[in-house]
Amino acid sequence: SNMNLHGRDDEIKLLRGKLREMIKKGKEDNKRAAEDDAGSPSSSNKNAKNLILVSGKAGTGKSALINKGLGEPSSKIGYILAKGKFDDKIRSPLSAFSDAMTRICKHIVEHKTGKMKMSAALIRDK
Repeated sequence: SNMNLHGRDDEIKLLRGKLREMIKKGKEDNKRAAEDDAGSPSSSNKNAKNLILVSGKAGTGKSALINKGLGEPSSKIGYILAKGKFDDKIRSPLSAFSDAMTRICKHIVEHKTGKMKMSAALIRDK
């Protein structure tokens, strides 16, 4: 998008760096899994995934930062950004996870995708 986030360049670079790390690790994990015997429990972390958590005061632009830092680059490389917001009204510590999973399910149904690449970000107001 053409939206500029003034003074947030360092945070955007950090998010994009984390996304690159996640992609690299995913490729390495996939390569290692292909080389391993099927079903071999040799590495309990070979299916480990990563999650980016962002927190801050309400109204500080966390959602805009996530969209700019992760959303745009994710969509360009075929990833789905599953983001969720904690909802104070619900008073559930897992509301952001529920929100993110709902978005993933919606995408799967709409695109009839059985296999997808995903980056995730959860947002919490302090």
